[in-house]
Amino acid sequence: MKKKCLQILILGAAFTAAAFDSGFKPYRTIIERMPFGRPPADFDPDAPGTRAQSKKAAEPDPTATDLEKEKIAERIRATVRVCALNVPPNGEPVVGFTDSAYTPPRSHLLAQGQTADGWKAVEIDAEARRAVLEREGVSVKFALGGERKSDG
Repeated sequence: MKKKCLQILILGAAFTAAAFDSGFKPYRTIIERMPFGRPPADFDPDAPGTRAQSKKAAEPDPTATDLEKEKIAERIRATVRVCALNVPPNGEPVVGFTDSAYTPPRSHLLAQGQTADGWKAVEIDAEARRAVLEREGVSVKFALGGERKSDG
């Protein structure tokens, strides 16, 4: 009797799971209405682990206009947070920052002049709590715990 009861419970659970596993079909009308606005032009929902990432490589575009560079700088300001400026015992200052344009966010710790993942630490001033980071040919000034400024 217990075995039959257990089989019925498992069968019922399987049918219930199958009934509710319809993917995003029930939410299609919500998705089409775009309650959170239109996605960015370079948004690729099929790209693994990225959130509205450009398909272009993070290389400088020599033909980019000032307006395009300012848009890149705005995107950088919106996704990057400088969380550490430090001078370790070896005396070479480092900047720690998080790029939340990726899922999960990527963290970097770079010394002045180092590059990683398309980023370059152009200038680090630990005493003034400022750093200049470059990506896609655009430099952006960051202040630890303060305002960020563009160097276009």
